[in-house]
Order: sequence, then structure tokens, then C-alpha cells
Amino acid sequence: RSSASSANWFHVTSVCRHGLGAFAIACLAVSTVWGQLPTTQLSSVFPPGGKVASTVDVTISGADIDDVDRLLFSHPGITAQPKMAPATEFEPAKLIGQQFTVNIAADVPPGTYEARVAGRFGISNPRSFVVGALDEVVNTATNDPKTAPVATINQTVNGIVDGTNRDFLKLALKQGQRVLIDCQAQRIDSRLDGTLALTAPN
Repeated sequence: RSSASSANWFHVTSVCRHGLGAFAIACLAVSTVWGQLPTTQLSSVFPPGGKVASTVDVTISGADIDDVDRLLFSHPGITAQPKMAPATEFEPAKLIGQQFTVNIAADVPPGTYEARVAGRFGISNPRSFVVGALDEVVNTATNDPKTAPVATINQTVNGIVDGTNRDFLKLALKQGQRVLIDCQAQRIDSRLDGTLALTAPN
């Protein structure tokens, strides 16, 4: 917080009846105004995780994050560097806003960790970042089952779904095959209340 004082001067003049003199009284009224500094708020990190011993490019979103230059994690084996636009003839290299390259070390155990951003207005609230053992892909959302991308067994698919839309994926299965599909969503800070539906090819 910061505070500022504003002063208002009131000038009052009183003249004696007998002309003996005049005097002036000046009074100072001081009021204090409190100003609230912006608070860095992290809403999402996407994709919200990565595979052990890999590097992944992520994009953050939130409020008052324009001057954020650090992405921090609760495990020392997960580090991040801000993405930089290359230098040109006229400008030096500069930050690409809200984008980071995350490195996940080989000794980081699979699990859910905290991610925070930091910058001009301090450190943000945490968001979940999941380290897994499976290969990971980013799904380009599609509302048309005919153009849905193909997922594979033993794979993590990261995607974004609008609240009023559906997202389709194709999965090749064999007769009698048993497959587990897990939509983590709210367990990793998403507001999605997901429903999974399996349909036949036709």
C-alpha cells in the first residue's frame, strides 16, 4: 500500500470593530488517502504440465501480469526462462509477453506442483503444474468429429474447451480392449466440470 496526504488551506480573516487591527487565521486540514497496489494474479498455465526430462513452451494468463518476468515452481528441478524475441538492427532482444520455456529435470518425480509468476507487483497465487511420465500433446480444439485429432494409448492430451462447446478426439480401439480415460480438470485448478462420452465410429 501507499499513502498520500492532501492538504487544503482555509484562510479566515477577522477585522476588529474599533479598527485596532486585523488578524488572519490559517488552518490546515489534512486528509489521508490510501492507494491499493495491483496484485499479480495467475489464472492459468497452458499447457498445465509436461513429461519428465522434457522441455515445454507454456503461456500464462491472469491479471496485472504485464511486467511478469519469472515463472517459479515448488520443485527445484522445474525451471523456466522467459521467451525472448531476437535482437534486430534497431532493437535489442526483448521479452515475449506471457510466454516461458519450462525445463523439467529427469529426477523430478511425477506429481502435481505449484507454479507462480513474479514481477513488478510481487509473486502471484499458485496454479497446478503436473509432471507426468507419459508423452504429452497439445490438442487443437475442434467441434467437428470428422476432423478430430487422433489420440494414442498411454498419452496425455492437453486442451482447452469453452464452456458452451464440445471437443472431440479419436481413439483407435480393439474389440475387448479395456482403456482408462481420466479427465483431471478440477483437480488441476480448471473450472471445467467435464463429461466424457464414448461414441461408435458411425
